[in-house]
Amino acid sequence: MEANSIAILCVLLTSTLLNAAYFMPIVYKAFFEKEDEHPHQHHAEHHDIKENPFMAVPLFMTALMTFVLGLCPEPVLYLASMVII
Repeated sequence: MEANSIAILCVLLTSTLLNAAYFMPIVYKAFFEKEDEHPHQHHAEHHDIKENPFMAVPLFMTALMTFVLGLCPEPVLYLASMVII
């Protein structure tokens, strides 16, 4: 707000609202939803569920980018300095 950039403020507020809307069902299920009375039967019914191996690709890419940026942050810092100026 000090830079008088309302567009950036709107983008940040929109991102915050979208993140809150995305994580609200997860928080609700984790903390407010009642537990099953028969947890062993619940697990027996869904025993055949398997994880898709393709889902490891985004996790690997995120870890790789984090590792590379940790070793060589100069390009990102240069871009950030161009935006700030």
